[in-house]
Amino acid sequence: MNSLPTKEQIREYLISNAINKMVEYTMEEESLSLEQAMDIVYRSQTIQLLQMPEGELYVQSPAYVYEMMRQERGFA
Repeated sequence: MNSLPTKEQIREYLISNAINKMVEYTMEEESLSLEQAMDIVYRSQTIQLLQMPEGELYVQSPAYVYEMMRQERGFA
């Protein structure tokens, strides 16, 4: 029996993927270690917004969410 993923499973996957990409982009753009980039991403206001189900920011592309974080950090 092959069941489809639930809406919650899809949401969690999309959030996880966005976070992974945000860390990757931060590492590349700022030449940081994994730990440094994770610290920046996990301390951001953007990640809190990303994890709010009612905001549905998680349906946006990881690049879009990363740009939001860049703006939050004053890199716009």
